[in-house]
Amino acid sequence: MRFTDKPAPRYSAFPMSTLQVFSVRVEGIRRVLQWPLDVFGIIAARDTVDFNRNIIFSGTRDNCQTLAKEDRNLALVGPSRAVVWQDHLYIEVKLTVKGPTESEDKDLSFLVVPFACVMGHGQMVSVPNSLHLPLAFVAREPLALIARVPVNAGGIELSRLVVSVETTGKLRVCVKAWKVAESAKDAVKDELFFTPQEAGRSSGSLDAGFCKMEVTVAWSLVPYDK
Repeated sequence: MRFTDKPAPRYSAFPMSTLQVFSVRVEGIRRVLQWPLDVFGIIAARDTVDFNRNIIFSGTRDNCQTLAKEDRNLALVGPSRAVVWQDHLYIEVKLTVKGPTESEDKDLSFLVVPFACVMGHGQMVSVPNSLHLPLAFVAREPLALIARVPVNAGGIELSRLVVSVETTGKLRVCVKAWKVAESAKDAVKDELFFTPQEAGRSSGSLDAGFCKMEVTVAWSLVPYDK
């Protein structure tokens, strides 16, 4: 939201090409490991804006994620800003499987993968050591941050807030809700479409049957402070 409410200084922010990470899946494990796995560590992207870690997944040893053989996707928490697809970037992976004691922890994946930024479309990228990352190239876009969705006095906490949107596209926000005793086919559905902007906010309402939710999207150009 750096340039949501104030204009960006000249030549400091632009609609730029970015990389969108959809999911991270543990595809296979070494023989010394057995399902389920208690996984912690980080996955981060480093681009040419500042080469700082842009966290995609993060978990501590005391707050790890349990992965089952039937459900191997990590719960992503980022990125915190768009991953800029320009020149080159790196995906950094450091994942550990929690053991009975800290000395018995085992490495799941520990590496840095470089990417040459070549324009293209959505693709499945296989990272050595058993990880798959479905990625998509997003051409010249503003940055959208979906603010907390209020429900009554509380709210729905979103684990991932940042999404890149093409300047000629639309941002689709949808809700799907059903009671525990009901099947997914009985779900209540609603959706909103937002037109991308270079700054400011867009708002709308979603009807989930048992409540209405107000959604606010904050727009910003991607800062480029290289």
